Amino acid sequence: YRLFVNKDYIKSLIVSSFLLVFSVIFSLYSSAQNDILFSSTPVEDLFFSIIPILDLSLVFVTLEILLIILAFLYGIFIVPKKLPFALLAFSIFIGIRAVCISLTHIGVPVDYIYPSMGTGDFFFHNDLFFSGHTGGPFLVALILWQRKFWRYFLISISILMAFTVLAMRVHYSIDIIGAYFITYGIFKIAENIVHKTGFFVYSRDTSHP
Repeated sequence: YRLFVNKDYIKSLIVSSFLLVFSVIFSLYSSAQNDILFSSTPVEDLFFSIIPILDLSLVFVTLEILLIILAFLYGIFIVPKKLPFALLAFSIFIGIRAVCISLTHIGVPVDYIYPSMGTGDFFFHNDLFFSGHTGGPFLVALILWQRKFWRYFLISISILMAFTVLAMRVHYSIDIIGAYFITYGIFKIAENIVHKTGFFVYSRDTSHP
């Protein structure tokens, strides 16, 4: 816990937290505007003819919440050195996704199942590209790549979420495929920012992808 009394660490934590909050606000605004202003025509998807329609709201909602809580606690108590970097990476992730949502206007699939777990009208409808449920766990896997158990566990969760959003017709397959490539690019961008600025406390692991 010495890190939490280190001035440089606290500064980097504050800046990365601010960036995360800003990106979340920007994302919420973009998603809300997209729902209000744009209503496009749905398109066909090859995977919809392969994967059956299933209501997996329990997985969609609860697993995401549990992962966020677990990742936050793990970052604070187990790998606090990586916390500023993780917050930076996710702020970029959320910000870029918000931009993509604003640019891409494709109607939700015809058989779209709205995630319902007593959350009311909490989720947006047209925030399709790219899938945050798929990319989020994959980004954490990249951050914790040298920890073998978590790497494979999080990649497995990412694949499960990919199946979930396709089965619920919440996303198209391009949203899933694109998520992996874009997320990896975001991870590398965050790494370059950290290494060039030297501001964020982050120990590079040679086993990183």
